[in-house]
Amino acid sequence: MVGGVPCAINVDGDMGAGAPLNMVTLNQISSIIDQTREFIKNVYIPDILAIGKFYKGWLYGGGLSGMNVLS
Repeated sequence: MVGGVPCAINVDGDMGAGAPLNMVTLNQISSIIDQTREFIKNVYIPDILAIGKFYKGWLYGGGLSGMNVLS
């Protein structure tokens, strides 16, 4: 892995200054990731598919990308 912030993981002990992550916080993170995936699958993607039908002409360089909007 390149970059990132080092973070100590303590799966058995209490939250201490040297162990900011434990199983409780890792399970919370996992739950948030699962909820986000469900939202994307059940809400975001269907909305994109429904709305995208109205903007077919904007694909592949359409929309504002073909206009000079700064002048």
